[in-house]
Amino acid sequence: MKVYLFQQDIIWHDRQANYVHIQEMLTKTQPEPNSLLILPEMFDIGFSMNTETTAQEATLPSEQALKGFTEQFQIDIIAGTVTQMIDHRPANEAVWISSKGEIKLRYQKMHGFSPSGEDQVYHPGQTIQVLDFQEFCICPFICYDLRFPEVFREALGHGVNLFIVIANWPAKRRNHWIKLLQARAIENQAFVIGVNRVGKDPNVDYAGDSLIVDPKGEILIHLKEKEQILAYDLDPKIVDQWRSQFPAIKDRKI
Repeated sequence: MKVYLFQQDIIWHDRQANYVHIQEMLTKTQPEPNSLLILPEMFDIGFSMNTETTAQEATLPSEQALKGFTEQFQIDIIAGTVTQMIDHRPANEAVWISSKGEIKLRYQKMHGFSPSGEDQVYHPGQTIQVLDFQEFCICPFICYDLRFPEVFREALGHGVNLFIVIANWPAKRRNHWIKLLQARAIENQAFVIGVNRVGKDPNVDYAGDSLIVDPKGEILIHLKEKEQILAYDLDPKIVDQWRSQFPAIKDRKI
């Protein structure tokens, strides 16, 4: 399976500008049909607690823009968006849209980042979501979820062999980001892809550090601090071989 990691410099609170920028980057890259493009958390607006701004209108403009990209380039996309206001709080989501413009998965972030007040203004998700795509069983998570290994372990019970974590993870904790992505890969003997943003918003600097980590915890690609799109071919047999060779998952008791 070919994946494209889009380490994006998100334009603060400007959906239309982000749509235009993504269109330009994809036109330049020309991703391969039937591949998967991964965008960061809140790709369209930035990690903001201003829910009146981040929550999409009833027409869901960001999802319509994503559908346009998937149909134009014949790719699947997973990206971070914010739903409409429901009961006074929207949800921070990862949405997966197929190359035919269909919604295949919608995951709501389970762990709100309390230091920023996210847990107070966004509705928390209650369940993991799993999707089969090509030869992979995939589970997405969002940013702060990465610090909670129990939800990854729950997903493992559904046969997951690839985790995708989209984020707006700050530069000052970049070391945690890298090590936690490696830890989730090692303990679950699975591929882990982390896609973070670069640049800055009014409150935070971002270092990128988007990664693909293999089931042994080895970093296969590391995007550092530059905005870019990078492609990589993932082979599910690597997961099968390592789990067979070193049967830690089979040997677990709970």
